[in-house]
Amino acid sequence: MLRRIIRGNKIEKLFYPSNGLNFRGDGVDVKLSVDGEEIDLNEFVVKILSGAIVGAVTSLRGIKKDWKEIEIRVKK
Repeated sequence: MLRRIIRGNKIEKLFYPSNGLNFRGDGVDVKLSVDGEEIDLNEFVVKILSGAIVGAVTSLRGIKKDWKEIEIRVKK
């Protein structure tokens, strides 16, 4: 079960009780921009993007548990 408090595009708390992970108790901020234009995100997209990215990145060898920022850029 996912517990969260979301204000705008900022998740104030993201907590998965089943595995005890708490990603920055003060919040996970998700921003998306396409060709320089920032895109507004709804609650569902914030939850999906933050969960997928944080889960994938923190599973990589060598990533510290107390990370501060994850930045991904995709260009074609």
